[in-house]
Parts: sequence; C-alpha cells; structure tokens
Amino acid sequence: MTTNASAQRDTSAWIMQVWLSFILALTVACIGIVYLPVDLWIKGYMTMGLFFTVGSTFTLAKTIRDNRFRQVDTSAWVFQVWASFLVSILLMSVGVYRMPSATWIKGYVGIGLAFVIASSFTLSKTIRDNQPATPRALETVDEEIAS
Repeated sequence: MTTNASAQRDTSAWIMQVWLSFILALTVACIGIVYLPVDLWIKGYMTMGLFFTVGSTFTLAKTIRDNRFRQVDTSAWVFQVWASFLVSILLMSVGVYRMPSATWIKGYVGIGLAFVIASSFTLSKTIRDNQPATPRALETVDEEIAS
C-alpha cells in the first residue's frame, strides 16, 4: 500500500523570521566578539569556536532529520557528528569561563552563543522541511505508516 506523504510547507513569514533570527544572532555574536575587551588571540579563539559550533550544529540537525525514520547514516558518522557538536559546546564553554573578563561579559558571550545555536537548529530544520521529498524518503514514510 502506497500512501502519499504530504509535508506541510512553512509560510514565507516563518521562513523570513527564521533567516532574520539566524542572521541577527550571528551578527550580534560576531560584533560582541569584535568588541570584547580581551587580547586578539582570545577573540580569534572565540571566532573559531563560534563557527565550529555553528557548523557542527547544522551537521547535527541534518543528521538527526535524515535518520528520523530509520538510520541511513553509519554509526561512525552519527557518533562523529554528536562528538563534534559536544566538543564545540565544551570548548566554547571552557573558553568563555576562562576568558579574562567580567562576569557580565561572559554572560553576554554565553547568551549570544546559545542564541546562535538555537537559531541554527531552527534554520536547519526549516530548510530541511521545505526541500522536496525524495522517492527514498517517501518510501520510508510509507513503511512507517504501514507498520
């Protein structure tokens, strides 16, 4: 039995809000790093950590969405994706904690990072949900519905 899976599309207002939220989060985090009252090498560390975290967040979100009905990626890939995400969070947390700045500055950087992570997950989900379903994905949905 084959069932047509119809995916609900997001509105253009939602898509615009998600993109603006991501752009705002990334921009504010980058501006915050530029104006941190620390040495240049610490700013570099924070910048690399920010982009490592954004990249690993998108990869994790994609992997989770791709494997939601059944595992299509190898266990090694899934482990590596989760490990990269967790390491990026750990490195940024330690970096922020050990940064030679006032507590309120550390709080700003931490909240900025959380905002970027949340908006990255939302943007990744929105992009993924609005892509046309492949025949393989539809077969997976059909199998889930049938069982």
